[in-house]
Amino acid sequence: MHLIDSWSPAGQGTIIIHTLGHDYRAELQPGCIGLDFSIGLRFVPSGRFNDQFDRSGHIELSDGTRCYLQSFEEIPRVKR
Repeated sequence: MHLIDSWSPAGQGTIIIHTLGHDYRAELQPGCIGLDFSIGLRFVPSGRFNDQFDRSGHIELSDGTRCYLQSFEEIPRVKR
């Protein structure tokens, strides 16, 4: 995946990750409590592919909670 530019919420347990020229939908596994109230996210790569964030990585909320991905897919570019 390309360098992450920004992200936006897309419903309960789902975020859209924006990169230069690409958008990805990340659905989080159940139990990711606090996503709606987190003041920031950290995208932690799996370390398998040159530190690129992919389905094997996880998201860390500002309070330290780790949220693991249920699905991760590229989607058609949405206009922002």
